[in-house]
Amino acid sequence: RFSFLIFVSVMLTAGTITFIIGGAAARLSEKLLGTVSLSLYTLVQNIEWLPEWVTSLIGDGIIPGILGVISFLPQIAVLFFFIGLLEDCGYMARIAFITDGFFWRAGLSGKAAIPMLLGFGCTVTAVLSTRTLKSRRDRLRVMAAVPFISCGARLPVYLLIGGIFFPKKVSIAVILIYILGIIAAAISAKISRGIRSPESSLLFTELPDYRVPSLKNALLYSSEKVGEFIHKASTVIFAASVIMWIAVNFGPGGYTAQTGGMSFAEIIGKYVSVLLAPAGLEKAGIALALICGIMSKESIISSLYIAYGCSGVSELSAALSADGMTAASAAALMVFVLLYTPCAAALSAIRKESGSVLFSLFISAAQLLTAFIMSVIVYRVASLF
Repeated sequence: RFSFLIFVSVMLTAGTITFIIGGAAARLSEKLLGTVSLSLYTLVQNIEWLPEWVTSLIGDGIIPGILGVISFLPQIAVLFFFIGLLEDCGYMARIAFITDGFFWRAGLSGKAAIPMLLGFGCTVTAVLSTRTLKSRRDRLRVMAAVPFISCGARLPVYLLIGGIFFPKKVSIAVILIYILGIIAAAISAKISRGIRSPESSLLFTELPDYRVPSLKNALLYSSEKVGEFIHKASTVIFAASVIMWIAVNFGPGGYTAQTGGMSFAEIIGKYVSVLLAPAGLEKAGIALALICGIMSKESIISSLYIAYGCSGVSELSAALSADGMTAASAAALMVFVLLYTPCAAALSAIRKESGSVLFSLFISAAQLLTAFIMSVIVYRVASLF
């Protein structure tokens, strides 16, 4: 009877502690990384034989882009440490049963609870896990719903934007975003088919016994996830930082610092930002960061730092405020990041598992439309307060 209430309480407790402890550690790491960033930038500038554009690429693109994302490692580490504790004590397996009835009422197979749960970690893993569903129709419906679940890659974006515009209520803001993702996934499943498939099946799995969690196992689990995050920062986010810097500093006429012409970022942002204006996101830097976010959601952070020429959260906060960002538009941005097009790896997994390019394109378009509608609603409602 009280299982769902206990589940919510556990998640709220874990989330609050994560934001308190992880947030304090993140602020310290930001100061440390700010010093490192300044030192590296000074070092690069002192290399006289480097061309001006190479110096700018390293100092204004790669360094702030990667270090800006890495500054959120403490919060990521604390969050996954708690998840590791819950998994080791046997509670994570029970969460699937607690949420099973919720997804069953949405017309999905009881086994859909497992992919949905995995979606909180990574959408790609969740999509691949749909192989456990016997009905192809159920697999497609779950693949359409899973991307709405907020994956771990989106968390740093919530922490950044929420920390800037909702510093005293960031934990509440993030939890509400996660709840919205669950609701959106359930609605997606319900809309895709209002009745259960005759092939749908209940969830049957063996529950492990409760036991005292091992701190060693939790630390190993957390370090593994942090390692994956660092690997992504050194590959995908590195590539995104380079692409973003090129977009900001080059245009049809060449290197803008020399030609003085419009950059690709200004040209693209000029048109895309008009489309996002109803949601209060009519900023070229925001528009370009969201485009880069299709590569990976963490890339949104590095893209914002590069687009606004910042090397720290305080600088980015001032830059966003000067560009007209408000609490209402920040809330709309967080909702848009939650609901819009999945990352390239997730879309690739959906195409592979569904066997249809058209289905993956449909998912992408449907989520983009949903994100736009919901962000407009959130912006308009939030603007009233």
